[in-house]
Amino acid sequence: MKLPIIRLVLIVLSMGLFIGCAQQPRNVQLSENFWQNKNQKIAIASFKAPKPQVRTVGAQGLLDLAVNTTMNSGMNTFLKRTDLTWYKEINSSFANRLKEHTIKTSVLPQEFEHDKKSRELLLSQVEADKVLTLELRAIGARREYYSIIPKGAPEAFCVLVGELIDPKDKKVWWHHEVVIVQPVQGAWDQGPNYPNFTNALNVAVNEAKQEILDSFFSGK
Repeated sequence: MKLPIIRLVLIVLSMGLFIGCAQQPRNVQLSENFWQNKNQKIAIASFKAPKPQVRTVGAQGLLDLAVNTTMNSGMNTFLKRTDLTWYKEINSSFANRLKEHTIKTSVLPQEFEHDKKSRELLLSQVEADKVLTLELRAIGARREYYSIIPKGAPEAFCVLVGELIDPKDKKVWWHHEVVIVQPVQGAWDQGPNYPNFTNALNVAVNEAKQEILDSFFSGK
């Protein structure tokens, strides 16, 4: 009896994370004043990657959630192997682009947890004029259900959030949340390697990366 209960708790927690993503502040466009200050120092902070998984949405009870998670176990096993190298490289992409604009930039070596305490610790200890955070909030598959009945095929999705903050007064200079949901072209149920789904996930990731870069460096 213990295993279903553990699964159920994990499902509820993962749903809470997804809901939390939706409650983030509205997007804030970066002001031109930022680019005019060439003497500022920017620190880019890294956050630990979330576990790639299938997220179930829709009208489901707790028992339904447990059943649906069990039914998606094959895809969850596959998603554990998702290559997240790009997530670590995106910090370097931002750093290089900022340096092209002669803005002093450094990437902090440690990875922070996705919680309020870690964020407050980061802002209180960092030696920089502004902190740029780039967080992968969710990645994997999204599937809608009515009870235990799927309403469609799983879709690839990626949630990426960027924020530029002044650590002194906590002013948000830039905030952008990207939510990409990409349908699978062709058959999706191709375990164990799910090639069509993998293609869709790659599209979602590339679109998310490009949108977050375009938002920050718009017109630059």
